[in-house]
Amino acid sequence: MIIQLFDELINNPINTIIYILIFCSILLITITFHEFSHSYIANKLGDKTSKNLGRLTLNPSKHLDPMGTMMLFFAGFGWGKPVPVNPINLSPNPKTGLGLVSLAGPGSNIFIAFISTIPIRLGFVDISSIDLNYINSSFSIGHIIGLTIFLNLLLATFNLLPIAPLDGFKIAIGILPRKLAYDFSKLEKYGPLILLSLVFIPFVIPKFSILPIIIYPIMKILLIFIMIGS
Repeated sequence: MIIQLFDELINNPINTIIYILIFCSILLITITFHEFSHSYIANKLGDKTSKNLGRLTLNPSKHLDPMGTMMLFFAGFGWGKPVPVNPINLSPNPKTGLGLVSLAGPGSNIFIAFISTIPIRLGFVDISSIDLNYINSSFSIGHIIGLTIFLNLLLATFNLLPIAPLDGFKIAIGILPRKLAYDFSKLEKYGPLILLSLVFIPFVIPKFSILPIIIYPIMKILLIFIMIGS
């Protein structure tokens, strides 16, 4: 975040600091609700592991990961502390249950994005004022709503990628036939390396980024879906 806004931070420090605080606050709420949703669904499906560890809460401090929080502030993306789940306790079975728990995180972010469209639907905010620009030192109501929608759809789409340790990997295992799910699960050990490579390639090779090519078309589809009727 600070890296992308470095020039604006020098030229317009007060405006930019306010924007950074708004950005981080939205993302903090987004990540907290994401992790809480994992815990909530796991508890509903019979696994109380996360509840017993104090994760069934909307208290952000229970869901923050130190490195993820630091990356949030300096790079503009971050992650929360993974919610512990014991698949054996999940219904209707460990495979399907884990898939549902994993789906709850991205699903919660799509829900927040949808809720954020209510002021538009009620006519309190003109849709023309909505700004989905990721890097912008503005902090109008339209931009705050647009930023909330953008960040939640971004986190949802990113987590739906079928790469470990993202939610999409466990969702894929949950919906694939048992034999394919077993074969696919063998790729888990390569997931973190693949993910880190995709995330950091643009920092090493400027203007070369694979993730936006994958993520943005999906985000556009989700945006159309949540904006229907607005």
